[in-house]
Amino acid sequence: MSLGKFTKYRLKVGETFVEVADVIAMTPIMPTRETEDVTPFGGEEDNDWREHEGGLREPGEQELTIRYLDAANPGLDALISAFNTNTKVEQQLCYPLTAKPGHQYKAVVVSVSTEIPIEKKLQRKIKLKLSGKIEDITWV
Repeated sequence: MSLGKFTKYRLKVGETFVEVADVIAMTPIMPTRETEDVTPFGGEEDNDWREHEGGLREPGEQELTIRYLDAANPGLDALISAFNTNTKVEQQLCYPLTAKPGHQYKAVVVSVSTEIPIEKKLQRKIKLKLSGKIEDITWV
């Protein structure tokens, strides 16, 4: 999904969210749910359908391609530090729509690519393993 320059990737540094980069491509957030087979056995002869109940939700993974200026970037520094120290990050994706919708969630940084210079900006791909609840937000 190509998003253009208006979707923002923000990371919590200390007590506030700081803008890290523009999101130029991303995989969608797609949570799933475990299921448990609860098919009764020894029941009616003509009922050969499995039955399931829902279990825990799995928030999933996400890949982002981000682009940012070649300048001091405390959010990017915190992202790379989280990868190196195996700590979770709290982050936001802020979409460029009138109502200012977004998503906020915690994640483990699974991979961070090397920087690729493109004119006066830098680009990286990051892969995240989401952890816990994905919240719908309105950003400021």
